[in-house]
Amino acid sequence: MTEEKKEYPYFDAMPWEVYQEKIFSENGTEDVLEDEVQRQRVEALKSWIGTGKKVLDIAAGWGGISDEIRVQGNDVTILDMPDVIVKAKELHPQLKFLGGSVLNIPTDEKFDAIVASEIIEHVLDLDRFFSEISRVLKPNGQLLITTPNMSRTFNIVSILTGSTIGWEYPNNPIIHCRHFTPTSIWQTLEKYGFKIMDFKGTETGIGMNWSNFTPEEEEFMKKIIDKFTINHDPRFRASLMCVLAEKKKIEQ
Repeated sequence: MTEEKKEYPYFDAMPWEVYQEKIFSENGTEDVLEDEVQRQRVEALKSWIGTGKKVLDIAAGWGGISDEIRVQGNDVTILDMPDVIVKAKELHPQLKFLGGSVLNIPTDEKFDAIVASEIIEHVLDLDRFFSEISRVLKPNGQLLITTPNMSRTFNIVSILTGSTIGWEYPNNPIIHCRHFTPTSIWQTLEKYGFKIMDFKGTETGIGMNWSNFTPEEEEFMKKIIDKFTINHDPRFRASLMCVLAEKKKIEQ
């Protein structure tokens, strides 16, 4: 009796890329450009990159964000799975393209900046992920990462009330195989040789529905969350975390 092949084996180093190629080769990845929360991360990325840089956007989907970065005066290459790249070429032919995995970036070129937006939460093999990024990033180059915040208000309240709605993926339970907080994403970047230069958070309120709470319960919950937020900084309750990091120089 032959063993049935699993479509998304748990210990595959990058199962999300299989999912990405299957789904995003046919379905849109640019709806984020109109979403209020997602728009904030796009603007953060653009403001940090500025102009005149050679940029690699990994797991870039159809390339809508990449093209905005290009339009403001940058040389932009996008990396995604080959079938996704086909669609990206149709929509944004002015970009440059690489078809392949973020765990085996198919180039030896060096870039001033690498954008890794909404990808690290899908990666099991962080050693290889950061090794590949470091290999193609210039010394003192920029790494721009965005990822969902595990400690955002909605998630905290969901845990306290026993709900995990939105965290289950019945068709592919490891789409998000990692969950980061502001502290853990900083520690991760430091571990892999990056210095944190800036941190921004998207909105802190959208998505939180307090209708099931009395006004007194809502006020109490907000006070507790604020008390344990680092320095009472609302960025640490953000839905999405946007981090600008710099590749450290290797000491000789």
